[in-house]
Amino acid sequence: MVGSVRAILLIWLVSASAAAAPELVLQVATSWQDDSNPLRTPESQSVVSTRVLGNDIRAGLVLPLLSERTRLVLGAAQGDAQYHGTDQLSHQTHAWDAALEWAYGDLFNGRLIASDDQSLYSYSDGSLTQLDLAHTAQQATEVSLKVSPELSFPVRVEQTQFHYDLIENQWYDSSQKASQIGLLYESPTGSQVQFGMRSSNTVFTQRTPAQILAMDSSLHDSELFADVDWKYSVKTGIRMRVGVIEREYPDLTAQDTRLVSAMLTTSYAYSPQLLIKTQLWDRPYPFISSSVLYMLAKGARLSAAWAWSEKVHLRGFVSLQHDDLINTPTSPSSSSSEQERRAGLMLDYLWQPNMRFFAEAQLENQLRMPAYPNIAETRVRVGLEYTFENSPGAAKNNPMSRFQPYFW
Repeated sequence: MVGSVRAILLIWLVSASAAAAPELVLQVATSWQDDSNPLRTPESQSVVSTRVLGNDIRAGLVLPLLSERTRLVLGAAQGDAQYHGTDQLSHQTHAWDAALEWAYGDLFNGRLIASDDQSLYSYSDGSLTQLDLAHTAQQATEVSLKVSPELSFPVRVEQTQFHYDLIENQWYDSSQKASQIGLLYESPTGSQVQFGMRSSNTVFTQRTPAQILAMDSSLHDSELFADVDWKYSVKTGIRMRVGVIEREYPDLTAQDTRLVSAMLTTSYAYSPQLLIKTQLWDRPYPFISSSVLYMLAKGARLSAAWAWSEKVHLRGFVSLQHDDLINTPTSPSSSSSEQERRAGLMLDYLWQPNMRFFAEAQLENQLRMPAYPNIAETRVRVGLEYTFENSPGAAKNNPMSRFQPYFW
């Protein structure tokens, strides 16, 4: 909390002292939420619903420095959530990030990035009922060598620290160092093609000797990837990313594996008012369990955004995902699978130029196989948001949406 407050104050101080004209955005939001199953307790057990009163303050600043291509982008958010029904989950969240974007002639450009985030642990099966908060901190450097208007070589180096408050989850605390290099082609029409390689080393900093014996103390990933963003027409865009990951463990070599990560996204502007998107994915994800190495998720999603009028906007989606949980070789139980079905709807009403009313709902059913009881959850939230901007259009130019806690 103290870090977020300091970050927000820093935004004010920098904007007040800067000679260049900054773009400053402040947002204050309050919301009421009903959650039928915040701990995601299986249907076979007693499920406790809850009501949540949330208050959030967010700030963003875009500050030009030496030139139009060199600027400082700052953002911060502080939130408070009071739970009634599962009172132990009441907590505060915070997030901040800073990026120094720079350019040296037409040859070099890049960014220096730092971020920090505190959020609620993602409860999964009702086995954990205590409050736990997840903390993520990241530092990164990006540099791109542009050898022609179309061709460049982007490089990124980053370090990420991840930590849980509860001792029960700290065996998944980690420190990761990663580097990525690519070859990027940008066409005059706006399409992009990138080929590259990424290498990362993850060390689990809090594992006990018994946990290391079961899952090892670290892992190394080497990935070759291709990323295509194709502007097929003014109305249609297609993006595809495919990567092949070689995962190695220093001691438990029986866990070494090859993973494929793929995602396909299409967008179609049916009209100036209606945008339709589809997504298909087949990706590995980490999974917090003492017996599960990772999860393989295959899914599909259809979403739409409709501007009914200048003041009223609607968004909705449906998705289906199948998960395979891959256990450790020493686990006594065989790997299991589950299916997640989700649907959501959101309404935005711009009551005044700087006042927004929003309402959203999401339904989820998790069908767990072969012998675990299913999990169902319904969330409904309504709220009001006030936005201040020091110049017209500053809110649109400032990526404030990264701090807005939507369901999806």
